[in-house]
Amino acid sequence: MKVARPIRLVVGIALLHATPAAQVPDGYCVVSTLESLAPAAAPGGLFLVDPRVPGAPIPVTGLGTDLTGLGLGVSGANCVTIRQDDGVLLVGEVAAGGTAIDLHEIVLSGASVVSDTTTFIGTARGFIGGGIQQIAILPDGNALIGVGGLVAGPPMNGALIGIVDRVSGAVTPIPLPPALGAYLNALTVDRTGTTAYAFLSPSETSASGTVVAIPLAAPASATPVAPLLGASALAVDGGGQVLASVAFPSPAIESIDPATGIITPVASVPMNPNGMALEAATDLPVYVLNTVSSGPGVYWVDAAGTSILLTAGITGAGSGIDVRANPRTYGAGTPGLATYGWQTAPNPGGLPQVGNAAFSITVTSTSGSAAGVAFASFAPASFPLLGTTALIDPVGSFFVGAVPPGGTVPVPIRNDATLIGVTTYFQSFHLDAGAPFGLAASPGLLATILG
Repeated sequence: MKVARPIRLVVGIALLHATPAAQVPDGYCVVSTLESLAPAAAPGGLFLVDPRVPGAPIPVTGLGTDLTGLGLGVSGANCVTIRQDDGVLLVGEVAAGGTAIDLHEIVLSGASVVSDTTTFIGTARGFIGGGIQQIAILPDGNALIGVGGLVAGPPMNGALIGIVDRVSGAVTPIPLPPALGAYLNALTVDRTGTTAYAFLSPSETSASGTVVAIPLAAPASATPVAPLLGASALAVDGGGQVLASVAFPSPAIESIDPATGIITPVASVPMNPNGMALEAATDLPVYVLNTVSSGPGVYWVDAAGTSILLTAGITGAGSGIDVRANPRTYGAGTPGLATYGWQTAPNPGGLPQVGNAAFSITVTSTSGSAAGVAFASFAPASFPLLGTTALIDPVGSFFVGAVPPGGTVPVPIRNDATLIGVTTYFQSFHLDAGAPFGLAASPGLLATILG
């Protein structure tokens, strides 16, 4: 079902954290592609890709031609981002001049589209066309979008970045100083949601450009950070460094220190990386290629900077990628004098993967000490417990261990393939005089074991 605003699909957080339908599997990549006409015609679309086990991708079915291609060669799904709290996919179009460009909010059941809600962003201009280049999710769930090649009309009114309200769909353009650049090709936001980074160039035909820092509260004070050539995607890691996929002078992923502008190589990659994101648990990049000669492969980069092919089976030309966070939080905790949470991006224990004997979960606390106890179950719940909200099923729940002041609790995963796909739900509890009945609690944490 495809609807356009103001008819609005409301995707709520149900009793606990449940998504409206099965979404991208925990830990998996979702990849967007454009229609490709050479060397042979192939539609674009969306694909689900295992994050570690190489193999065939899972194509998403039920997409419209605006996301698979309009038969013009420069059209389809240009970028994709997962809204982590509910698993909804946000997908940006690209198309030839004169075509309406929409932002899509897509709900899946398995790998099939259940609903597709669109928000009009603008009209592509000129011979080359235009569209939504990259999408980032702000802490409040609103979407920060970067656009290029659009007619200077409503709702963006010539701005290169804007915010799309999660509830109403209202688009708020954010004008930038014209001297920074006329064309945007990549966009991201830091973990606090206060500073955006964009790659701006003089025109759509220019490879040279500059990464700029944009304080969202005062965008007129945006400042250049570092020059790059052919940057196609940006991301910010857990240490605040800006990662960029670039095509020139050689294809690579590079890290930029936003305080100094110093650029450090992260990995050499095959020709023409076009979409790049970070896997939250490991802080390692994943990327997709957009090239005829190398094929539209999907890769992850290990800690040594080596690219590992996950699949070469997607069709079309690779354009965007994101990862469903695993582990990730759900629900709301109960604070006391301190607020308790989870360290997940990155997770000190890495991915919940079969054979990861070093896997662990880490509680955070605003007081500096996270001492408490951790419990788990194999199902979520939501019920009152001594002034807190318990977020794990009491039936079959079990004690995981004492949480030390530093917060890290070992949860080793044995090398047993029968564990693949098992999801465990965790919650920690803390004696805290400022909490109801003297007991505080963290949000829930879920982790699904990968192969």
